[in-house]
Amino acid sequence: MAGIILALSTAAAQNATLDKIEKANAGLEKVKCSFSRTRTLPATGKVIKHDGVLYFVSPDKLSMQYDTDKESLIIDGKTLYMKRLGKGSTFDTDKNALMRSLRNMLLNCIRGKVRQVAEDNNADVSVKEVADYWHVTLKAKGNAAAGFSRISLSYRKKDGYMVRMETVEFSGVSEVYTMSDDYDAKAVAGPEIFKIQKR
Repeated sequence: MAGIILALSTAAAQNATLDKIEKANAGLEKVKCSFSRTRTLPATGKVIKHDGVLYFVSPDKLSMQYDTDKESLIIDGKTLYMKRLGKGSTFDTDKNALMRSLRNMLLNCIRGKVRQVAEDNNADVSVKEVADYWHVTLKAKGNAAAGFSRISLSYRKKDGYMVRMETVEFSGVSEVYTMSDDYDAKAVAGPEIFKIQKR
């Protein structure tokens, strides 16, 4: 009986924290910040590091511009543009399930909609609260041909902003995004930031 009560209280505390994260981000309209990305390829042991600038405008515009012209990612509504290793591709996320999943995951993580990310990725959620941050881990309930086996997120308590995101694919490829402290919630991002073109 005591174990059931503890489980219920833990679930209630976890849900309360997820509510806080979502509430803290409810009024988020736009963000600009610097970030660093570390991509690790376990098959070769190769580690690729890049810095960049992230722009977000609620609810569905995201631009991640890197310090190399070989990498970028833009989401403009239902359209997703990705350039990797110098090759760019544009996707209609209504027609491409994999890119739709990536689009929704990125936007919902930034907006603090952790429960939606867990539901979309068939994942269990665990929450850890420390002095200044909420740490959330989502672990997939089963294997899949694509997608993520684990997503780890850290949100700053004072304003709810996501300051770190780690994704681990089922293949073992991991990416860690660390946001800098130069978050600017009033930054103006013109339409050219989200314009999808050959880059």
